[in-house]
Amino acid sequence: MNKILSLKVLALLVAPSLLILASPSLAEAGPAHKSTSQALSSSEHRAKGSSACALQQLNLNKDQQQKVEKIIAEGHRQGLVLKGQLRAKRRALMQYLQTPDANQTQALSMNVEINALQRQLGELRLKTFFSMRAQLSPEQIQKLQHLQKSRLSEPGSHYCHESEDKPELSPVKQPNR
Repeated sequence: MNKILSLKVLALLVAPSLLILASPSLAEAGPAHKSTSQALSSSEHRAKGSSACALQQLNLNKDQQQKVEKIIAEGHRQGLVLKGQLRAKRRALMQYLQTPDANQTQALSMNVEINALQRQLGELRLKTFFSMRAQLSPEQIQKLQHLQKSRLSEPGSHYCHESEDKPELSPVKQPNR
């Protein structure tokens, strides 16, 4: 009987941790001590390099290049601020869920704040994209669309390696079920 009771208590203590790990809005809360450069994931570094390659292929003039770089830098700066706030809110929610007096109403309220920051981050990305695109000529926009389409149609492709031959991949054989 005591063994069953202790297992139930253990399950109650572990369940919030499992929920945190399973929740995409909470699982991304990284350590508080990361610096700005460390906070960038490898996918963000690849995306930045990829964006630079795409811009390079658009043959921007000096004026366009300066304006686009300024727009991207400002978007990046604002994004870092929002990402920092998002990490802090996620961390606060994770810590709150570990307290004995945590309640659903407060946790949901904290989650609403997290969702609002995620929405702001998405809006910032779109605003940055459209501000940057407004600096391009119709021909450059068409070239950008072509680059994006070819990149999306070929998983693992990169703007700078568009014309390189890709090795043939053999299909992975699925096990019989």
